[in-house]
Amino acid sequence: MFSIREKINNLIFIAREKTSPYVYSYFLPLLSALVALLFWIANLQLIGATIVILMACFVLVVYDDFLPVIPFLFTVPMCFRDSVNLYAESLALGIIIFIPLVISIVFHFVKYPFSVKLDKFFYTLLSVLGVFLIGGLFTWDFNNYFKAFDLLLMSGVMPLAVHFFFYNKVKLNDNIDYRKYFCFCFICATTLACLQVCYAYFYIKVIGPWPYGRMPGNFCWANSNNIVSLALIAVPLCCYMMLSSKRAWAWFAEIVFLFVTVLLSGSDGGLATLLVFIPFLMYHSYKNAYRSNRKVLFFLYFAIISAGVLIIAYLFLFRFDNFFAYILDSSSGNGRIYPYTLALENFLSQPILGVGFGNGKVSLEAIIHTHNAYGFFHSTLLHILACAGIVGVIVYAIYYVVRVKYLAKGDTLLSKYAIFSFFLFASYAMVDTSEFNIVLMFMTTIITVVGLINKKGSDDKPLPLYVKIPKF
Repeated sequence: MFSIREKINNLIFIAREKTSPYVYSYFLPLLSALVALLFWIANLQLIGATIVILMACFVLVVYDDFLPVIPFLFTVPMCFRDSVNLYAESLALGIIIFIPLVISIVFHFVKYPFSVKLDKFFYTLLSVLGVFLIGGLFTWDFNNYFKAFDLLLMSGVMPLAVHFFFYNKVKLNDNIDYRKYFCFCFICATTLACLQVCYAYFYIKVIGPWPYGRMPGNFCWANSNNIVSLALIAVPLCCYMMLSSKRAWAWFAEIVFLFVTVLLSGSDGGLATLLVFIPFLMYHSYKNAYRSNRKVLFFLYFAIISAGVLIIAYLFLFRFDNFFAYILDSSSGNGRIYPYTLALENFLSQPILGVGFGNGKVSLEAIIHTHNAYGFFHSTLLHILACAGIVGVIVYAIYYVVRVKYLAKGDTLLSKYAIFSFFLFASYAMVDTSEFNIVLMFMTTIITVVGLINKKGSDDKPLPLYVKIPKF
């Protein structure tokens, strides 16, 4: 007679055999994103979140692998329009829906134990956490120390936890194309976020003011600038997916959609960052594409360049004054001059370890009503400079170098596009808060998983097919 444990193991084995073709395919990330989007639009947020969480619980119970957990990690935050007020109104219900997830996580680690492995990137993340702990130490003013506790969790603890668990628990199965699977997971989640932004603008145009935050600006579960950052990261991954796809035009359409979302967001910095990197991505994609796709890319590039020339000509000939005014307005800093100035003042007062992240937040709150500072200095460099001083800048400089080296290891095709994604993320972070919000979770996951993939070697993709003419 079978014991209860044997029966459970048998059921798990059967469930794994029956569902693995769906779990390790585009079906799972697409399903989780569609569920989140539909219930988000219907304003049934808790129901959508519950369904997504229950699917995550199933994966955690049945699979000894964190790769199929990634779609849910990306999607769950996007289930909510206003999670703060939602939980304030029904805190008990909000907690209840996460209880099965906690139980499933505990079950997973009991049933699927693992040996702990640590790498250099983990220790780098540990040093970054240290920056948040020692920032402002020389001020000897600890009254505001815990006022930036949320920032400590988001930028210090969260990336450390994400890297630790995914580095130890992701298993790369050669029976699936895990490179494209992972890229699709990220692109699918980013598309979900972009569709939410597009829906909000549709709501504003057709129905009335958007009730869940100012657009552009604070948007539901994030900020419209956060979604711009996700779109920037996704563009190079779309290029990677386009290289060997039989439907290159479909991935091109996705890139156009991401570009439109960046335009709708009103983020001048995001648009400028994307425009600067697009030519390099175009060249790199054409160079590495299959020969069968090069003809398609040639026509797509011709259409892009032609449209760009026509738009520039139109602006200079018929809308030059408006265009020039837009350039002046976009380069004015959009209210960032005051927090930038304050950041430098804070740095000069405490150049070694800064004023601390709590004191930095309090100093920003003093100008929030007049200059829209919103708790951040709107620049990674200046925020670290003000709150953690020279020591913080040195640690973050090492942090950037380590991340690039981690992505570049193995010199795979995916790693090259992931580096493009990181450069877009890092460039935009110089004028925004990307290192201090939820986008960092997405970027850390990319770095960890692509680093693991790099260890597996090449992308199993042949070199571009060139016609070599022999010399006589």
